[in-house]
Amino acid sequence: MALLAGCGGLVAGIALTVHSVLFLSRAERVSGVVVELAKADKGMEKPVVAYRVAGKEYRVAAGYASSPPSHGTGDAVDVLHDPGRPEDGHVSPYSRLWLTPVMCLLLGGILTCAGLSGLRPKRVAEPLAAPARGEPKR
Repeated sequence: MALLAGCGGLVAGIALTVHSVLFLSRAERVSGVVVELAKADKGMEKPVVAYRVAGKEYRVAAGYASSPPSHGTGDAVDVLHDPGRPEDGHVSPYSRLWLTPVMCLLLGGILTCAGLSGLRPKRVAEPLAAPARGEPKR
């Protein structure tokens, strides 16, 4: 079962890595400004960034929350976006692009190794030799 889950994790990690690489190869970088700090779980906050593409304003929340917040209102940050989908921005740092693929690859690798180690044949102890006929038992 670990082998199956590990292989699935590796496939997902590779697919997500390819997705991130393709996104980065065509992404455009624009400057944005933190316009608010959105409340998240357990008292943490996410920066919400406004940026402009072709005269139109877009807003995107960072893919992470922290306490204290990583950026303050009014801070300038970089935003990456797909030219064909400017509303789909990624705030710097781009951990959202790399954290999930790396975790899938790491966990998939560990589970695959665990599954493969379970496939090794087990060593069976040799049976004790029976006394030869005519020999007294000890």
